[in-house]
Amino acid sequence: MPKIPTFTSEARLTAEPAGVAANIKAPMIDIAGDLQKTIAKYYIEEKKEEAKVKSLEYENDSWSGLYDILDKHKNNPYPSDAINNFNNDVQAYKQNYLNTKLANESKLTKDAWLQKFDANVGSATLSLNKITRDNLEKKKDVEDDRFSSTMSTRLRLDDIYSNKVDLDIENYVISKYSDPNVQDLKRQGLIRIKEATIADKRARTDPFQFLADLSKNPNLYNNAPQSKERAIILAQSILAQNGNKLLQEKLSAAEKGQDIGVSNEAILSSFIGSKDYTMVAEELKIADSVKNYANNILNAEFDQGYKIASTLEITAVDPKLKPKIIKRLQSLSDNKQKLITKNGAAEFFIEYDNNVKSAYNDYLLDPSQTNFNLYSKLLDDKFDKQNIPEQYRTYLSSDQIKSIDDRIKGESESERKLAVIENLKLLYADKYPIIQNQLYNNIDQNILFAGNINNIPLKQALARGELNPEQKNSVEERFKIITGSLEDNIISEIQKNTDDFYKILLNQGQGRIDNPGLVMQPIENALKNATMQYLLSGRYSSVEDAISAVTNGFLEDYDLSNNNFFIPRDVNGKTVAVELIDAKASLIKGDIKYGRVDLNDFDVVNFGEGGEEISKEETINLIRSSGDWYLNGNKGLIFSINAPNGKYYPLLIKDPKNPNKKIPLTINFLEKDGVTSLVNNQGINYEVSYEDLNTFISAKDIYQLQQVVSP
Repeated sequence: MPKIPTFTSEARLTAEPAGVAANIKAPMIDIAGDLQKTIAKYYIEEKKEEAKVKSLEYENDSWSGLYDILDKHKNNPYPSDAINNFNNDVQAYKQNYLNTKLANESKLTKDAWLQKFDANVGSATLSLNKITRDNLEKKKDVEDDRFSSTMSTRLRLDDIYSNKVDLDIENYVISKYSDPNVQDLKRQGLIRIKEATIADKRARTDPFQFLADLSKNPNLYNNAPQSKERAIILAQSILAQNGNKLLQEKLSAAEKGQDIGVSNEAILSSFIGSKDYTMVAEELKIADSVKNYANNILNAEFDQGYKIASTLEITAVDPKLKPKIIKRLQSLSDNKQKLITKNGAAEFFIEYDNNVKSAYNDYLLDPSQTNFNLYSKLLDDKFDKQNIPEQYRTYLSSDQIKSIDDRIKGESESERKLAVIENLKLLYADKYPIIQNQLYNNIDQNILFAGNINNIPLKQALARGELNPEQKNSVEERFKIITGSLEDNIISEIQKNTDDFYKILLNQGQGRIDNPGLVMQPIENALKNATMQYLLSGRYSSVEDAISAVTNGFLEDYDLSNNNFFIPRDVNGKTVAVELIDAKASLIKGDIKYGRVDLNDFDVVNFGEGGEEISKEETINLIRSSGDWYLNGNKGLIFSINAPNGKYYPLLIKDPKNPNKKIPLTINFLEKDGVTSLVNNQGINYEVSYEDLNTFISAKDIYQLQQVVSP
């Protein structure tokens, strides 16, 4: 602070000048009074400076409280309320500050602080006013957005709302805004959103009419020009996509003898102005004719569709289209055969027959045996009516096979994997042998194979599959082999033990089994894995005993007394009358060979192919001399010959009621009588009597007994 000046001496006049009148006095200088005033003035200034400095400190401190009050009211979206409440809190805060922190301060300090505080309050009030006005605008924007969103949603979902939307816009604008200029601005914005929404909706839902209306009145939706342009592009794109989609649906439905319910004109409208218009118009005409004749092909017998398509009397709108229509129908026949031969007949009928498809969907929704039986019965009727070859008579679709595979893969425990197969056997019952053929090579073969074994320990070992490397090492350490690997030696012994089974596969001929080794290999591998499982479990102390247990468990399910076929002892849990099947097969073969049944009484299909057939007499002679029973898949036996050229020719009889239907001579493993599938020209089935069957069985039993007791 500045120091007060000090004085060391005072100047005084000690003599008066000569010649000065006595009544004339020099002015008196009140040095002491002036000095006192100076000191007082300086003191005041000094106090003011002190007050300024202190007030600055208090100002900085009070700003914190002022900011707190500002923060308290800044989110209020109503400026008047915010300012009034802010001022009330500020006055209370100011008074409290004066009464507490400034209570012991001088008036100068208080006045200096008040001056600064009031100035700061003014600045804060302006800031609060701006913030709250912004809040008010944001609040209005949120309300505007909410209204426009609700309006757009209602326009998209309620067609009637478009009749009153303008009134809602007007009421909203007037209720929210008082300034006419603001009202007009908001009104135009909402109208723009309305028109953009309507244009987009119409472009998506009715693109053809939308574009047609715009062509009549280009001024539509001008309040939303950019949205209008986007809607036009969208409508044109949808029309092009829908046109192609509808065209393909029309063509696909026509091949099923069905229609999609959309007129040709509607489909063609999507191609107006397109270079494809003429081509599409022609395709639609062809589709109409194909639809009218498709059922002739779809319901035709398996190998008759192409012939029927070629001989149909086509009544076309344009005669020039007749060759194309016939070609399309022939292609339909080809596609039918390709689909059936590739994926099985079930796949074809599920796709092309509405009744089968409906029953199939019911079965999928409720996979009960009742629903499967209804579905399979419809298929069986189709198979018989259309003379579908036995090898293509299936019941599973490709999707079902994948679903079964996924279910097995989804289980981590072998027991649960096996349970999937066991459940399928219960569900499909007598149809399971056919189902099994479809699953072959399409699911885990160990699990599928295990499901066909009756021996429980072997079934479980097969289901567990191959040992892991650590388990293999453990088994190989316990059962050391001098030459070769343990697994190779096991395979070799399995092959020896199952040689009779393998020879039956070899005797089937190339017409039935092209490569018996490929059939036998997975069986041998599965039996090898089961043997390794036996050894790992400690059930057997020697490799030879384990192999014998595995192969015996496998072979005990079959009768191998014939060279050309085996007879399973059961089919999916149903006991097979092995002796009856064997007797029936032997007696029929003998009757044919020795002429006890005259094949001239039957309409036998001549052997041959490619238009080169031998005579009926030559065919019958071959049947009598070379005919024998062979395996008919896994469900029975079929009588046929294996020609020297490796071809397989079954004995086929033309059905007297339907010459196009060819009936093979077969025996189902579950048959319990002597009736055969052979029907003579008078419509009478050839059959073996029970007396002959019993006589044969008794004679064979006696012969076998003699072989046992003979020295």
